[in-house]
Amino acid sequence: MMNMLKRVYHSPTMMSWASYFIRFGSALFVLPLILKLFTPVEQSFWFFINTIIGFAMLADSGFGGTLVRAVSYFHAGAEYLPRNKKEYDEIDKIEQGEPHFRNLVNLLTTANRIYIYLALFAVLILSTGGIAAVWNIFELSGHQTDIWVGYLIVIPYCFVMILEVKWSSLMRGLGYVAEEARFGAFQGLIRVIVFIVLLLLKLSVAYLIGFMLIEAIIRFFYLRWFVLKWFKEHEVVIENKRYFDPVIFRSIWAATWRTGLLFWGAYGIQSGTSILASQLDDPIMMANFLFTMRLFTFILNIARAPFYTNVPKIYKLAAEKDTGNLRKKSSEYMFIGFGVMIAGFVVLALFGNSLLEMLAIDTRFVPFGIFMIIAVTEILDLHASFHATIYTSTNHVPFVLPATISGALIILLGFQIMPLYGILGIVATKFVIQFMFNNWYAPALSLRLLKWPLFKYLYQFPNYGVSFMKEIVQTNIIKR
Repeated sequence: MMNMLKRVYHSPTMMSWASYFIRFGSALFVLPLILKLFTPVEQSFWFFINTIIGFAMLADSGFGGTLVRAVSYFHAGAEYLPRNKKEYDEIDKIEQGEPHFRNLVNLLTTANRIYIYLALFAVLILSTGGIAAVWNIFELSGHQTDIWVGYLIVIPYCFVMILEVKWSSLMRGLGYVAEEARFGAFQGLIRVIVFIVLLLLKLSVAYLIGFMLIEAIIRFFYLRWFVLKWFKEHEVVIENKRYFDPVIFRSIWAATWRTGLLFWGAYGIQSGTSILASQLDDPIMMANFLFTMRLFTFILNIARAPFYTNVPKIYKLAAEKDTGNLRKKSSEYMFIGFGVMIAGFVVLALFGNSLLEMLAIDTRFVPFGIFMIIAVTEILDLHASFHATIYTSTNHVPFVLPATISGALIILLGFQIMPLYGILGIVATKFVIQFMFNNWYAPALSLRLLKWPLFKYLYQFPNYGVSFMKEIVQTNIIKR
Protein backbone atom coordinates (compact mmCIF):
# COMPACT_ATOMS: atom_id res chain seq x y z
CA MET A 1 0.00 0.00 0.00
CA MET A 2 2.76 2.41 0.93
CA ASN A 3 4.63 1.64 -2.31
CA MET A 4 1.49 2.36 -4.31
CA LEU A 5 0.99 5.68 -2.51
CA LYS A 6 4.61 6.60 -3.22
CA ARG A 7 4.12 5.87 -6.93
CA VAL A 8 1.02 8.06 -6.96
CA TYR A 9 2.89 10.83 -5.13
CA HIS A 10 5.71 10.85 -7.70
CA SER A 11 3.60 10.20 -10.82
CA PRO A 12 3.05 13.31 -12.99
CA THR A 13 -0.25 11.97 -14.33
CA MET A 14 -1.63 10.93 -10.94
CA MET A 15 -0.62 14.21 -9.28
CA SER A 16 -2.20 16.17 -12.14
CA TRP A 17 -5.35 14.13 -11.72
CA ALA A 18 -5.23 14.78 -7.99
CA SER A 19 -5.12 18.48 -8.77
CA TYR A 20 -8.09 18.19 -11.11
CA PHE A 21 -10.08 16.00 -8.71
CA ILE A 22 -9.57 18.59 -6.02
CA ARG A 23 -11.11 20.96 -8.52
CA PHE A 24 -13.94 18.44 -8.56
CA GLY A 25 -14.39 19.43 -4.93
CA SER A 26 -14.91 22.91 -6.26
CA ALA A 27 -17.56 21.61 -8.65
CA LEU A 28 -19.14 19.52 -5.88
CA PHE A 29 -19.17 22.06 -3.05
CA VAL A 30 -18.49 25.50 -4.54
CA LEU A 31 -20.63 25.41 -7.68
CA PRO A 32 -23.91 24.59 -5.85
CA LEU A 33 -23.30 27.57 -3.55
CA ILE A 34 -22.59 29.83 -6.53
CA LEU A 35 -25.76 28.61 -8.25
CA LYS A 36 -27.76 29.16 -5.06
CA LEU A 37 -26.35 32.52 -3.95
CA PHE A 38 -25.49 34.34 -7.18
CA THR A 39 -28.00 35.84 -9.60
CA PRO A 40 -27.98 34.51 -13.21
CA VAL A 41 -25.94 37.55 -14.28
CA GLU A 42 -23.40 37.01 -11.48
CA GLN A 43 -23.22 33.32 -12.40
CA SER A 44 -22.59 34.26 -16.03
CA PHE A 45 -19.81 36.62 -15.01
CA TRP A 46 -18.17 33.97 -12.80
CA PHE A 47 -18.35 31.29 -15.50
CA PHE A 48 -17.16 33.79 -18.15
CA ILE A 49 -14.10 34.70 -16.07
CA ASN A 50 -12.25 31.61 -17.39
CA THR A 51 -12.88 32.79 -20.96
CA ILE A 52 -11.57 36.27 -20.10
CA ILE A 53 -8.47 34.83 -18.40
CA GLY A 54 -7.91 32.63 -21.47
CA PHE A 55 -8.17 35.77 -23.61
CA ALA A 56 -5.46 37.46 -21.53
CA MET A 57 -3.25 34.38 -21.63
CA LEU A 58 -3.13 34.73 -25.42
CA ALA A 59 -0.43 37.28 -24.64
CA ASP A 60 1.87 34.32 -24.04
CA SER A 61 1.62 33.83 -27.83
CA GLY A 62 2.96 30.27 -27.73
CA PHE A 63 6.19 31.04 -25.89
CA GLY A 64 5.23 28.73 -23.01
CA GLY A 65 4.89 25.59 -25.12
CA THR A 66 8.02 26.39 -27.11
CA LEU A 67 9.89 27.00 -23.85
CA VAL A 68 8.92 23.54 -22.54
CA ARG A 69 10.17 22.01 -25.78
CA ALA A 70 13.44 23.96 -25.67
CA VAL A 71 14.11 23.04 -22.04
CA SER A 72 13.36 19.37 -22.82
CA TYR A 73 15.87 19.43 -25.69
CA PHE A 74 18.64 21.15 -23.70
CA HIS A 75 17.95 18.98 -20.67
CA ALA A 76 18.41 15.93 -22.90
CA GLY A 77 21.84 17.30 -23.88
CA ALA A 78 21.04 19.03 -27.18
CA GLU A 79 23.35 21.82 -28.28
CA TYR A 80 20.86 23.32 -30.69
CA LEU A 81 17.08 23.67 -30.93
CA PRO A 82 15.84 22.96 -34.48
CA ARG A 83 13.82 25.82 -35.94
CA ASN A 84 11.69 23.69 -38.25
CA LYS A 85 11.11 20.13 -39.44
CA LYS A 86 13.87 20.40 -42.07
CA GLU A 87 16.46 21.11 -39.36
CA TYR A 88 14.89 18.44 -37.15
CA ASP A 89 15.40 15.85 -39.92
CA GLU A 90 18.99 16.99 -40.54
CA ILE A 91 20.33 16.88 -36.97
CA ASP A 92 21.49 13.62 -35.48
CA LYS A 93 19.40 12.01 -32.78
CA ILE A 94 20.40 12.99 -29.25
CA GLU A 95 22.23 10.43 -27.19
CA GLN A 96 21.30 10.66 -23.52
CA GLY A 97 23.92 12.66 -21.70
CA GLU A 98 24.41 15.53 -19.28
CA PRO A 99 22.07 18.52 -19.56
CA HIS A 100 23.47 21.41 -21.58
CA PHE A 101 23.66 23.83 -18.64
CA ARG A 102 24.95 26.83 -20.57
CA ASN A 103 22.02 26.70 -23.00
CA LEU A 104 19.57 26.24 -20.14
CA VAL A 105 20.92 29.33 -18.36
CA ASN A 106 20.85 31.38 -21.57
CA LEU A 107 17.31 30.19 -22.23
CA LEU A 108 16.23 31.33 -18.75
CA THR A 109 17.80 34.80 -19.01
CA THR A 110 16.40 35.28 -22.50
CA ALA A 111 12.94 34.31 -21.28
CA ASN A 112 13.17 36.82 -18.43
CA ARG A 113 13.04 39.77 -20.81
CA ILE A 114 10.46 38.19 -23.10
CA TYR A 115 7.94 37.57 -20.33
CA ILE A 116 7.99 41.09 -18.94
CA TYR A 117 6.78 42.37 -22.32
CA LEU A 118 4.23 39.55 -22.61
CA ALA A 119 2.77 40.35 -19.17
CA LEU A 120 2.37 44.01 -20.13
CA PHE A 121 0.68 42.93 -23.36
CA ALA A 122 -1.81 40.90 -21.27
CA VAL A 123 -2.73 44.07 -19.37
CA LEU A 124 -3.32 45.86 -22.68
CA ILE A 125 -5.55 43.03 -23.95
CA LEU A 126 -7.71 43.09 -20.82
CA SER A 127 -7.97 46.88 -20.86
CA THR A 128 -9.38 46.88 -24.39
CA GLY A 129 -10.79 43.69 -25.92
CA GLY A 130 -11.49 42.11 -22.53
CA ILE A 131 -13.79 44.96 -21.48
CA ALA A 132 -15.55 44.81 -24.85
CA ALA A 133 -16.19 41.06 -24.45
CA VAL A 134 -17.68 41.39 -20.96
CA TRP A 135 -19.56 44.66 -21.57
CA ASN A 136 -22.90 42.94 -22.19
CA ILE A 137 -22.69 41.30 -18.76
CA PHE A 138 -21.81 44.66 -17.19
CA GLU A 139 -24.92 46.18 -18.75
CA LEU A 140 -27.21 43.28 -17.77
CA SER A 141 -25.99 43.69 -14.18
CA GLY A 142 -26.72 47.42 -14.23
CA HIS A 143 -22.96 48.02 -13.92
CA GLN A 144 -22.90 46.28 -10.55
CA THR A 145 -19.92 47.54 -8.50
CA ASP A 146 -18.63 44.17 -7.31
CA ILE A 147 -18.63 42.80 -10.87
CA TRP A 148 -16.57 45.77 -12.03
CA VAL A 149 -14.19 45.37 -9.07
CA GLY A 150 -13.88 41.65 -9.82
CA TYR A 151 -12.92 42.42 -13.40
CA LEU A 152 -10.33 44.99 -12.34
CA ILE A 153 -8.73 42.38 -10.04
CA VAL A 154 -8.51 40.00 -13.01
CA ILE A 155 -6.00 42.37 -14.65
CA PRO A 156 -3.14 42.03 -12.08
CA TYR A 157 -4.07 38.35 -11.71
CA CYS A 158 -3.37 37.74 -15.40
CA PHE A 159 -0.17 39.82 -15.22
CA VAL A 160 1.15 37.44 -12.54
CA MET A 161 -0.14 34.38 -14.41
CA ILE A 162 1.81 35.31 -17.54
CA LEU A 163 5.03 35.68 -15.51
CA GLU A 164 4.24 32.34 -13.91
CA VAL A 165 4.12 30.59 -17.31
CA LYS A 166 7.89 31.07 -17.71
CA TRP A 167 8.73 29.28 -14.44
CA SER A 168 6.08 26.62 -14.98
CA SER A 169 7.46 25.87 -18.47
CA LEU A 170 11.01 25.58 -17.15
CA MET A 171 9.87 23.28 -14.36
CA ARG A 172 7.93 21.06 -16.77
CA GLY A 173 10.76 20.92 -19.29
CA LEU A 174 13.15 19.81 -16.54
CA GLY A 175 10.80 16.91 -15.81
CA TYR A 176 9.24 18.11 -12.54
CA VAL A 177 5.63 17.86 -13.68
CA ALA A 178 4.59 15.83 -10.61
CA GLU A 179 6.06 18.43 -8.26
CA GLU A 180 4.23 21.24 -10.00
CA ALA A 181 0.97 19.29 -9.95
CA ARG A 182 1.46 18.39 -6.28
CA PHE A 183 1.72 22.05 -5.32
CA GLY A 184 -1.29 22.79 -7.54
CA ALA A 185 -3.28 20.10 -5.75
CA PHE A 186 -2.42 21.61 -2.37
CA GLN A 187 -3.40 25.08 -3.57
CA GLY A 188 -6.60 23.68 -5.04
CA LEU A 189 -7.61 22.18 -1.71
CA ILE A 190 -7.03 25.50 0.07
CA ARG A 191 -8.98 27.28 -2.69
CA VAL A 192 -12.04 25.06 -2.23
CA ILE A 193 -12.05 25.66 1.53
CA VAL A 194 -11.60 29.44 1.21
CA PHE A 195 -14.25 29.73 -1.53
CA ILE A 196 -16.77 27.82 0.61
CA VAL A 197 -16.07 30.13 3.57
CA LEU A 198 -16.39 33.28 1.43
CA LEU A 199 -19.66 32.07 -0.10
CA LEU A 200 -21.16 31.03 3.24
CA LEU A 201 -20.36 34.54 4.44
CA LYS A 202 -22.36 35.69 1.35
CA LEU A 203 -19.47 37.74 0.00
CA SER A 204 -19.48 38.84 -3.63
CA VAL A 205 -17.66 37.47 -6.66
CA ALA A 206 -14.94 40.13 -6.22
CA TYR A 207 -13.75 38.40 -3.04
CA LEU A 208 -13.35 35.07 -4.85
CA ILE A 209 -11.28 36.70 -7.59
CA GLY A 210 -9.25 38.57 -4.96
CA PHE A 211 -8.26 35.27 -3.38
CA MET A 212 -7.29 33.96 -6.83
CA LEU A 213 -4.84 36.86 -7.12
CA ILE A 214 -3.25 36.05 -3.73
CA GLU A 215 -3.00 32.40 -4.76
CA ALA A 216 -1.34 33.29 -8.09
CA ILE A 217 1.31 35.39 -6.33
CA ILE A 218 2.15 32.54 -3.94
CA ARG A 219 2.37 30.06 -6.83
CA PHE A 220 4.64 32.40 -8.82
CA PHE A 221 7.19 32.63 -5.99
CA TYR A 222 7.07 28.87 -5.38
CA LEU A 223 7.78 27.96 -9.03
CA ARG A 224 10.55 30.57 -9.22
CA TRP A 225 12.16 29.23 -6.04
CA PHE A 226 11.99 25.63 -7.31
CA VAL A 227 13.66 26.32 -10.67
CA LEU A 228 16.42 28.48 -9.18
CA LYS A 229 17.01 25.77 -6.55
CA TRP A 230 17.52 23.23 -9.36
CA PHE A 231 20.25 25.36 -10.91
CA LYS A 232 21.87 25.86 -7.51
CA GLU A 233 21.82 22.12 -6.77
CA HIS A 234 23.64 21.50 -10.06
CA GLU A 235 26.20 24.17 -9.13
CA VAL A 236 25.16 26.37 -12.02
CA VAL A 237 25.74 30.08 -11.48
CA ILE A 238 23.62 32.59 -13.39
CA GLU A 239 26.17 35.37 -13.86
CA ASN A 240 24.28 37.76 -16.12
CA LYS A 241 20.52 37.64 -15.45
CA ARG A 242 19.89 40.14 -18.26
CA TYR A 243 21.73 38.21 -20.99
CA PHE A 244 19.70 37.83 -24.18
CA ASP A 245 20.80 34.98 -26.47
CA PRO A 246 19.87 35.87 -30.08
CA VAL A 247 20.53 32.33 -31.41
CA ILE A 248 18.22 30.72 -28.89
CA PHE A 249 15.61 33.43 -29.43
CA ARG A 250 15.64 32.85 -33.21
CA SER A 251 15.11 29.12 -32.67
CA ILE A 252 12.27 29.79 -30.24
CA TRP A 253 10.71 32.51 -32.37
CA ALA A 254 10.71 30.34 -35.50
CA ALA A 255 8.03 28.16 -33.91
CA THR A 256 6.53 30.67 -31.50
CA TRP A 257 5.11 33.19 -33.96
CA ARG A 258 3.26 30.36 -35.67
CA THR A 259 2.19 28.88 -32.35
CA GLY A 260 1.05 32.32 -31.21
CA LEU A 261 -1.21 32.71 -34.24
CA LEU A 262 -2.34 29.14 -33.66
CA PHE A 263 -3.26 30.02 -30.05
CA TRP A 264 -5.34 32.97 -31.23
CA GLY A 265 -7.13 30.72 -33.69
CA ALA A 266 -7.53 28.00 -31.06
CA TYR A 267 -9.00 30.54 -28.66
CA GLY A 268 -11.64 31.42 -31.23
CA ILE A 269 -12.31 27.70 -31.67
CA GLN A 270 -12.44 26.81 -27.96
CA SER A 271 -13.95 29.95 -26.49
CA GLY A 272 -15.80 31.44 -29.46
CA THR A 273 -19.08 29.80 -28.44
CA SER A 274 -18.78 31.19 -24.89
CA ILE A 275 -18.01 34.67 -26.23
CA LEU A 276 -21.07 34.48 -28.46
CA ALA A 277 -23.27 33.17 -25.63
CA SER A 278 -22.12 36.04 -23.39
CA GLN A 279 -23.78 38.45 -25.85
CA LEU A 280 -27.25 36.91 -25.36
CA ASP A 281 -29.99 39.11 -23.92
CA ASP A 282 -31.40 36.19 -21.87
CA PRO A 283 -29.30 35.88 -18.65
CA ILE A 284 -30.81 32.48 -17.73
CA MET A 285 -29.98 30.91 -21.12
CA MET A 286 -26.53 32.49 -20.93
CA ALA A 287 -25.93 31.10 -17.43
CA ASN A 288 -27.09 27.61 -18.46
CA PHE A 289 -24.76 27.48 -21.46
CA LEU A 290 -21.73 28.89 -19.63
CA PHE A 291 -22.38 26.49 -16.73
CA THR A 292 -22.48 23.55 -19.17
CA MET A 293 -19.24 24.66 -20.79
CA ARG A 294 -17.61 25.08 -17.36
CA LEU A 295 -18.33 21.42 -16.54
CA PHE A 296 -17.20 20.32 -20.02
CA THR A 297 -13.93 22.20 -19.53
CA PHE A 298 -13.43 20.51 -16.17
CA ILE A 299 -13.81 17.05 -17.76
CA LEU A 300 -11.59 18.07 -20.68
CA ASN A 301 -8.81 19.14 -18.30
CA ILE A 302 -8.90 15.77 -16.52
CA ALA A 303 -8.88 13.96 -19.89
CA ARG A 304 -5.89 15.99 -21.10
CA ALA A 305 -3.82 15.32 -17.97
CA PRO A 306 -2.34 11.87 -18.87
CA PHE A 307 -1.03 13.15 -22.20
CA TYR A 308 0.00 16.71 -21.45
CA THR A 309 1.72 15.97 -18.14
CA ASN A 310 3.94 13.60 -20.12
CA VAL A 311 4.64 15.99 -22.99
CA PRO A 312 8.32 16.36 -21.92
CA LYS A 313 8.67 12.58 -22.41
CA ILE A 314 7.01 12.89 -25.82
CA TYR A 315 9.45 15.64 -26.81
CA LYS A 316 12.39 13.62 -25.48
CA LEU A 317 11.39 10.55 -27.54
CA ALA A 318 10.97 12.82 -30.57
CA ALA A 319 14.42 14.33 -29.99
CA GLU A 320 15.85 10.81 -29.80
CA LYS A 321 13.79 9.83 -32.89
CA ASP A 322 12.53 6.73 -31.09
CA THR A 323 9.46 6.30 -33.32
CA GLY A 324 8.40 2.92 -31.90
CA ASN A 325 8.21 4.12 -28.31
CA LEU A 326 6.73 7.44 -29.42
CA ARG A 327 3.82 5.58 -31.03
CA LYS A 328 3.31 3.35 -28.01
CA LYS A 329 3.57 5.98 -25.28
CA SER A 330 1.45 8.59 -27.03
CA SER A 331 -1.24 5.95 -27.65
CA GLU A 332 -1.28 4.97 -23.98
CA TYR A 333 -1.69 8.54 -22.79
CA MET A 334 -4.33 9.37 -25.42
CA PHE A 335 -6.36 6.23 -24.72
CA ILE A 336 -6.72 7.06 -21.02
CA GLY A 337 -7.73 10.61 -21.91
CA PHE A 338 -10.50 9.50 -24.26
CA GLY A 339 -11.80 6.99 -21.70
CA VAL A 340 -12.04 9.67 -19.02
CA MET A 341 -13.67 12.17 -21.36
CA ILE A 342 -16.35 9.83 -22.72
CA ALA A 343 -17.17 8.50 -19.23
CA GLY A 344 -17.50 12.05 -17.88
CA PHE A 345 -19.82 13.15 -20.68
CA VAL A 346 -22.03 10.07 -20.22
CA VAL A 347 -22.37 10.74 -16.47
CA LEU A 348 -23.33 14.38 -17.08
CA ALA A 349 -25.84 13.44 -19.78
CA LEU A 350 -27.55 10.78 -17.64
CA PHE A 351 -27.49 12.33 -14.19
CA GLY A 352 -26.56 16.03 -14.48
CA ASN A 353 -30.00 17.67 -14.50
CA SER A 354 -31.45 15.17 -12.03
CA LEU A 355 -28.75 16.07 -9.53
CA LEU A 356 -29.42 19.78 -10.00
CA GLU A 357 -33.13 19.14 -9.35
CA MET A 358 -32.30 17.22 -6.15
CA LEU A 359 -30.29 20.22 -4.96
CA ALA A 360 -33.20 22.53 -5.79
CA ILE A 361 -31.01 24.53 -8.20
CA ASP A 362 -32.72 26.30 -11.10
CA THR A 363 -29.70 26.26 -13.43
CA ARG A 364 -29.74 23.41 -15.97
CA PHE A 365 -27.49 21.84 -18.60
CA VAL A 366 -28.29 22.68 -22.21
CA PRO A 367 -30.87 20.46 -24.01
CA PHE A 368 -29.72 16.94 -24.92
CA GLY A 369 -29.32 17.54 -28.67
CA ILE A 370 -27.09 20.55 -28.09
CA PHE A 371 -25.25 18.62 -25.35
CA MET A 372 -24.40 15.80 -27.79
CA ILE A 373 -23.14 18.17 -30.50
CA ILE A 374 -20.81 19.81 -27.97
CA ALA A 375 -19.61 16.41 -26.68
CA VAL A 376 -18.77 15.02 -30.15
CA THR A 377 -17.05 18.27 -31.09
CA GLU A 378 -14.89 18.21 -27.95
CA ILE A 379 -13.87 14.57 -28.47
CA LEU A 380 -12.79 15.20 -32.07
CA ASP A 381 -10.97 18.40 -31.04
CA LEU A 382 -9.11 16.57 -28.26
CA HIS A 383 -7.95 13.90 -30.71
CA ALA A 384 -6.66 16.55 -33.10
CA SER A 385 -4.89 18.49 -30.33
CA PHE A 386 -3.06 15.36 -29.15
CA HIS A 387 -1.71 14.74 -32.63
CA ALA A 388 -0.87 18.40 -33.17
CA THR A 389 1.30 18.29 -30.03
CA ILE A 390 3.12 15.18 -31.27
CA TYR A 391 3.84 16.81 -34.61
CA THR A 392 5.07 20.10 -33.10
CA SER A 393 7.82 18.15 -31.34
CA THR A 394 9.67 18.83 -34.61
CA ASN A 395 9.36 22.57 -33.85
CA HIS A 396 7.35 22.90 -37.07
CA VAL A 397 3.89 24.44 -36.64
CA PRO A 398 1.84 24.14 -39.86
CA PHE A 399 -1.58 24.55 -38.21
CA VAL A 400 -1.66 28.34 -38.20
CA LEU A 401 -3.81 28.90 -41.29
CA PRO A 402 -6.54 26.29 -40.62
CA ALA A 403 -6.78 27.27 -36.94
CA THR A 404 -6.91 31.00 -37.69
CA ILE A 405 -9.54 30.56 -40.40
CA SER A 406 -11.67 28.26 -38.25
CA GLY A 407 -11.50 30.50 -35.15
CA ALA A 408 -12.48 33.56 -37.19
CA LEU A 409 -15.30 31.72 -38.99
CA ILE A 410 -16.76 30.33 -35.76
CA ILE A 411 -17.08 33.82 -34.29
CA LEU A 412 -18.09 35.67 -37.47
CA LEU A 413 -20.63 33.10 -38.70
CA GLY A 414 -21.79 32.51 -35.14
CA PHE A 415 -22.79 36.17 -34.80
CA GLN A 416 -24.86 35.85 -38.00
CA ILE A 417 -26.48 32.53 -37.05
CA MET A 418 -27.11 33.20 -33.33
CA PRO A 419 -30.12 35.54 -33.85
CA LEU A 420 -31.80 32.89 -36.03
CA TYR A 421 -31.02 29.61 -34.26
CA GLY A 422 -29.68 30.63 -30.84
CA ILE A 423 -27.33 28.27 -28.97
CA LEU A 424 -28.03 25.40 -31.38
CA GLY A 425 -26.74 27.50 -34.29
CA ILE A 426 -23.60 28.44 -32.36
CA VAL A 427 -22.56 24.88 -31.45
CA ALA A 428 -23.54 23.44 -34.86
CA THR A 429 -21.42 26.08 -36.59
CA LYS A 430 -18.40 25.13 -34.53
CA PHE A 431 -18.88 21.40 -35.22
CA VAL A 432 -19.11 21.84 -38.99
CA ILE A 433 -16.16 24.24 -39.25
CA GLN A 434 -13.90 22.09 -37.06
CA PHE A 435 -14.79 18.97 -39.03
CA MET A 436 -13.93 20.74 -42.29
CA PHE A 437 -10.61 22.32 -41.23
CA ASN A 438 -8.94 20.84 -38.15
CA ASN A 439 -10.22 17.46 -37.04
CA TRP A 440 -8.36 15.56 -39.77
CA TYR A 441 -5.32 17.75 -40.59
CA ALA A 442 -3.19 17.37 -37.44
CA PRO A 443 -3.77 13.59 -37.18
CA ALA A 444 -2.76 13.18 -40.84
CA LEU A 445 0.55 15.04 -40.32
CA SER A 446 1.26 13.29 -37.03
CA LEU A 447 0.71 9.81 -38.50
CA ARG A 448 2.96 10.70 -41.44
CA LEU A 449 5.68 11.83 -39.02
CA LEU A 450 5.34 8.58 -37.06
CA LYS A 451 5.32 6.55 -40.31
CA TRP A 452 2.07 5.05 -39.09
CA PRO A 453 -0.44 3.98 -41.79
CA LEU A 454 -4.04 4.87 -40.95
CA PHE A 455 -5.45 1.34 -40.74
CA LYS A 456 -2.48 0.17 -38.69
CA TYR A 457 -3.05 3.16 -36.37
CA LEU A 458 -6.75 2.33 -35.99
CA TYR A 459 -5.75 -1.15 -34.84
CA GLN A 460 -2.62 -0.44 -32.80
CA PHE A 461 -3.84 2.70 -31.00
CA PRO A 462 -6.62 0.97 -29.00
CA ASN A 463 -4.47 -2.16 -28.65
CA TYR A 464 -1.66 -0.17 -26.99
CA GLY A 465 -4.23 1.56 -24.79
CA VAL A 466 -6.00 -1.59 -23.63
CA SER A 467 -2.68 -3.35 -22.96
CA PHE A 468 -1.55 -0.38 -20.88
CA MET A 469 -4.77 -0.40 -18.85
CA LYS A 470 -4.39 -4.15 -18.22
CA GLU A 471 -0.82 -3.55 -17.06
CA ILE A 472 -1.98 -0.85 -14.63
CA VAL A 473 -4.72 -3.11 -13.22
CA GLN A 474 -2.38 -6.10 -12.85
CA THR A 475 0.39 -4.04 -11.23
CA ASN A 476 -1.67 -1.93 -8.86
CA ILE A 477 -4.74 -4.05 -8.06
CA ILE A 478 -4.47 -7.75 -8.81
CA LYS A 479 -0.92 -8.24 -7.47
CA ARG A 480 -1.95 -6.41 -4.30
